[in-house]
Amino acid sequence: MRRLADMTAAQKIEAFREITLKYNLFNPVQSFAPRLAFESAAVVRNAWREILCDERFRDNVSLYFHIPYCKGQRCSYCMYYSQVPDAAVVPDSYMQYLCDEFDYFLPVAENTPFRALYIGGGTPSLMTVEQMRILLQRINGVPFDEYAEKCVEQSFLTTDVHKLRALREFGINRLSFGVQSLEPTVLANVRRDPVDISVISATINHSKALGFREINVDLMIGLPGESTQGVTSAIRRLIESGVDCVTIYIFRHLKRHLTQEGAQVSNVLDEYNTVYIPEVLQAVRETVSACGWIDTVGDDYTEYQFFSSAEHLARYDLMGYRTQPDRAARNSIMGFGHAAYSYAQDFMRYENRKRAEIFDPNDRQYVFDLIGAMDRQRVFVLDRLANHGTVELGEFAGHFQRDFLSVFANEVAELNDLHRCVVEGGTFRLCGGDRVETSALCKFFWDPQYLESLE
Repeated sequence: MRRLADMTAAQKIEAFREITLKYNLFNPVQSFAPRLAFESAAVVRNAWREILCDERFRDNVSLYFHIPYCKGQRCSYCMYYSQVPDAAVVPDSYMQYLCDEFDYFLPVAENTPFRALYIGGGTPSLMTVEQMRILLQRINGVPFDEYAEKCVEQSFLTTDVHKLRALREFGINRLSFGVQSLEPTVLANVRRDPVDISVISATINHSKALGFREINVDLMIGLPGESTQGVTSAIRRLIESGVDCVTIYIFRHLKRHLTQEGAQVSNVLDEYNTVYIPEVLQAVRETVSACGWIDTVGDDYTEYQFFSSAEHLARYDLMGYRTQPDRAARNSIMGFGHAAYSYAQDFMRYENRKRAEIFDPNDRQYVFDLIGAMDRQRVFVLDRLANHGTVELGEFAGHFQRDFLSVFANEVAELNDLHRCVVEGGTFRLCGGDRVETSALCKFFWDPQYLESLE
């Protein structure tokens, strides 16, 4: 890509549209620039110590533990770091690493009541019962908020009654099962083993009997070979099986999954995002409504949709885990394990990049970033545009003591020249015709160095 500074506004929007389709890049990404330095756990822990001395940072901190192991093979759509161990179990050496890393950071957070816990993967249910007990016993040694959500990702193919009982015994109150599809052909296309609906129903019934507060199942739309009927049938069968909620993710259709070549790829992705996804989501919403459930998102532009019953939502009062910083929520995550992503609100972020077998606090294993004011303002704007479609000028000024129209004067001027934005009644709003165009318009507020690095 040419330098963005050398492009006109019209050229930028075309470039942004092309990037959006080529990389299926719809939501803002918290990517690290290659120039960022690696720092040790000692440096990162000192940063947390200073941050958590301020009580404003202590009221919404969550814990995350990454179990980066899968059974048999990696699903072809997966973008997350994981390994496939020969024995189809989590190595004890990794569990020791995880516990040692947690123990090292724990003293700086001893006065922090954690808001939520999430153990993700990979496939956390590959842990043995004994491994679960050792890890959860350590985790339960720290204070949690009375209404903390404690969730562990599960697979219907690798969990069992003993593991579920151990999770409940140590206070886990939410389970999230990855299914993605109930169509065997689709699962074969993405190198994923199928699971019978009878197994799903039996596991859900047993989990409910153990007292888990919420049981979620993940589906994914846009997988190669799927049908709209297959998607709607899956969500209907899951509702009938007794799940409390279903999260549907939109597959980021990577180029390698397409059979077309060259310029045709962009045409296929355009059709996929502007026609196919909205049509499938509409069919899903009709199915959910017919089953007596409700759509809690109702926006084709988001990367996931969440469906549940009004009754469940009314009684579920646990405080959930958030994957990204939201300045209004003032949330933070302290993550542990290989490839775990952590952040302190929108002031600090880091990721464990090295795959060390033994934890060494002096090893420079974390890509580390103290986020400057401009990046924090970009994150705020992109979050508001992604979740609300608008930026309230008064809210921006209250957070940053700066005027939005002054900070982003060039961006607003270019969008205004393209007739793609409106400033009215103290609100800034983009004027995008569809999901692709709106995402392209948002990229006027992205970090230009990151966008240029994509090429």
